[in-house]
Amino acid sequence: MDPFAQNVFRVLVVLNTTVVCATVGTFWRINQSQDFRRKMHKVFPYMLEAYYIFQEAGGYYGIREKDEMEWLSRKE
Repeated sequence: MDPFAQNVFRVLVVLNTTVVCATVGTFWRINQSQDFRRKMHKVFPYMLEAYYIFQEAGGYYGIREKDEMEWLSRKE
């Protein structure tokens, strides 16, 4: 491999690793904090919808309903 190709490969590996780490970190925060889910609901509703779909596909039901009940009871 020539040096240019090696550098491009290294950059792609670093970018890919960064994206995977950011994705896992965001998923972890969404999964752990109902307040963060509320913030995501306001700012990025499509990401929260993807989270709910992913959880329901994994057999974890009721998270969406719990969040909606909690958010409705707060009435900010």
